[in-house]
Amino acid sequence: MMEYGPAVIAVGALVMHVLNAQTETKAQRGIIYEPFNLADGIAPRTSYVELSGLADPTQEITEPESGSSYIPLLPPHRGHGDPVVYFLYTKSDSLQHSQPTMIRRSGVLIRNGLPSEIASAFVQRGIKLGAPTILFETLKAYDDDYLDGYLMAVVIFGIYAFTALFAVASVRFSARRMPNDQGRIS
Repeated sequence: MMEYGPAVIAVGALVMHVLNAQTETKAQRGIIYEPFNLADGIAPRTSYVELSGLADPTQEITEPESGSSYIPLLPPHRGHGDPVVYFLYTKSDSLQHSQPTMIRRSGVLIRNGLPSEIASAFVQRGIKLGAPTILFETLKAYDDDYLDGYLMAVVIFGIYAFTALFAVASVRFSARRMPNDQGRIS
């Protein structure tokens, strides 16, 4: 029974991962996204929104290590010098535009989610920040952050299981090769 323990752990971790993914998918179907248009100037009541606004990739700041980008989201009638409150967080060049463009996406709003080093980079560029800053993360990027943790757990349990399996197998095979003298002197 000992040799099956690591395999059971690996299978259990995989099953937990699949069940968790299915539960999250079902839960996401139940999420109601509140329409949120930056032009209205009315704050949403929930953090899950379908945001409409002007994304300005000309003011984008990208983290060199991770490749993550922060793009100001503006109301169309924003005056020069007005504070920027909302920022789009992306892990790739998902806008594929070099000029300001209107977007409409579903995602989650994260209060005070803008990292301090990114906020100071915007201030250095002369962009006035609103208080608080709010990060808008599309659900795909938001889910990928949490999925990475689950996948890491599955990988770690899998490595442990296979290491333990090979250790047990090598002990069993080496025990079979040893002569069975049971303490007799020849």
